[in-house]
Amino acid sequence: MTWQKGHFIKDRKYKIEYELDRGGWGNIYLASNDRGESVAIKFLHEKLKQREDYDKIEQDFINEARQLAKFSHLPHIVKIYDVLTEGDKWGIVMEYINGESLSWKGILSERLALLYIQQVSSSLAEIHDNGLLHRDINPSNILVREDVDEAILIDFGIAREFTPEKIQTHTVAFTDFYSAPEQYESRTVRSPSSDIYSLAATLYKVTTNEEPEGSRSRRQGCVLRTPKQINPNVNDVVEAAILKGLELKACDRPQTVKEWLGMMGLDLIAYSEVTQPTLNTKRVEEIIAEEKERQRIEARIKFYTSELLSTDQQSRYRAFEELGKIGKKAFPAIPNLIQIMEKVNDELNLATDTLIKIGSASVIPLSQLLNHEDIKVRRRASHALESIGSEAIDSIDSLILRLEDEDAEVRWYCTITLGKIGIPSQRATSKLISKLKDSKLGVRAFAAYALGKMRSKESVASLLEIVKNENEDQQVFVASLEALRAIGYDMQELEFTGDTETLSVDKVIELYRDTWSKEESEQKAKHTGMTGYFRRPLHANTPPQ
Repeated sequence: MTWQKGHFIKDRKYKIEYELDRGGWGNIYLASNDRGESVAIKFLHEKLKQREDYDKIEQDFINEARQLAKFSHLPHIVKIYDVLTEGDKWGIVMEYINGESLSWKGILSERLALLYIQQVSSSLAEIHDNGLLHRDINPSNILVREDVDEAILIDFGIAREFTPEKIQTHTVAFTDFYSAPEQYESRTVRSPSSDIYSLAATLYKVTTNEEPEGSRSRRQGCVLRTPKQINPNVNDVVEAAILKGLELKACDRPQTVKEWLGMMGLDLIAYSEVTQPTLNTKRVEEIIAEEKERQRIEARIKFYTSELLSTDQQSRYRAFEELGKIGKKAFPAIPNLIQIMEKVNDELNLATDTLIKIGSASVIPLSQLLNHEDIKVRRRASHALESIGSEAIDSIDSLILRLEDEDAEVRWYCTITLGKIGIPSQRATSKLISKLKDSKLGVRAFAAYALGKMRSKESVASLLEIVKNENEDQQVFVASLEALRAIGYDMQELEFTGDTETLSVDKVIELYRDTWSKEESEQKAKHTGMTGYFRRPLHANTPPQ
């Protein structure tokens, strides 16, 4: 799959602008991050999944991120900023180099040719000192910035660790014209001289604009033309260094980058500490672990989402359970869960409970179910939105409409939810004021609760009317008092007469709450055998009727 312009990835952190390059292993895109900065993102080709060795290819790709993290603090190594997965594709977010590769530069002046080689070689020396070979140095993998004479080495996809003087097995990997003979062999002694061969071949190209004869064909008798045979202006010293670096036997080449540069009178560049932010090795390992876990969870979600439609009941029940455990990340299962709710069968409650655990992503589909013709569906949808609570903000308009539902339980849940959402629900004020006269006790009590949560000053007069009504139910009375207090009404204007004293509003509320809590404690002890004091939360158990 090729990402199109405007496509967002990693939770909208990156936006694709266009494809920069397409190689044998991956696509590279120009993208912008959430701060508007340009980055390059490299993805593995989709077609590689068809290969039997895809797991190894994917691991090599992940290892490239690890290698970049070790060395992208160096000035002439491309910097890494992030590792990600999009679907099941791995991506590496890197520094965007605004420029072109050496393969497009033609013949360079001796000054620039040596400068670029010295820059890349100096960073490469530290890579070698840490036991790693790049193995794919060539003009295409060296980019030059547009506005400054600075070369950057990229593509660590086939980089491998090496142990001096030890025969090692490496996957055969090479670029014709630029790879040393030993790179065509799976088992041989590995050393920095392989990268030095590639550096020399690259210097050959930028001083002659021609590829050097490949090492395999030279072994079969083809002759390597000297640089001066192609470009007489090549310096004798530079030519000697190129030819020495292109020796077919590894032992005949310089064994260190420093030694090879010294043949041309060049020293390794001493770098000051780089302050540009990059990922360190520890953070890359953390991100890789996070992305692997994310892939694992996505695979579980995909599997259990499909299992929701299984003909086997136990498989369906297990799917509800597992998707509920996953929680918010299981949002891809929402369409299937909604479909199950609409069937109005024995699994209606299971689907509803799972949507509650998924949370806010379920709000809009659940809001649409508030208009369902079946009362059972409307009840479960309104119950789910109430359980989601303050995160159900996108359902406000639907909740307001269902305040007129024929079913008291639906009205009750919608009223509670508007209260939990709070101040953003203020446009429901007039409807909720009318619900203070609803025929159902629970709806009236929660209408008062909601108006208090919304800080609705327009409701003060209606709430005062309730608290002054001696015949009003205790639940509605206390809810109205608490609402007035939450709105900021001057409660000192209200006084209540007890058996022996005048009571403040706070004292009245406390007395009622204590009485209800004791009653509830007694009921729990009677039915469950549990003892202890159960403090009733704010109206939470007020029934709808």
